[in-house]
Amino acid sequence: MFRQHLPFPHGRIRNERYDKKANLSDQFYIASAATSTEEIGNSVHRGTRAKLAQAGIACDGHQARQMTKADYDKYDYLIGMDEWNIRNIKRITGGDPRERYLK
Repeated sequence: MFRQHLPFPHGRIRNERYDKKANLSDQFYIASAATSTEEIGNSVHRGTRAKLAQAGIACDGHQARQMTKADYDKYDYLIGMDEWNIRNIKRITGGDPRERYLK
């Protein structure tokens, strides 16, 4: 199974990139985790939640969790939204020998 790690609520990518009409949603597992600690346990930011709701994407019950070193082996790709996230992903995972980091 193809899986991705995202530092943003998983519904956004699932709904924008993998159209349900193509029947691909069951072929992907997409998760979200924080690369820093300040948001751990918090729900999705109210502005992000509003934007997702406008697009018909639910994020109810989603709470920030800390990325772990084990995520490197669990997911096929680790996507950081900027250099700061990539730097934190490298720090947490200890490097990228299998070239799984994407920006």
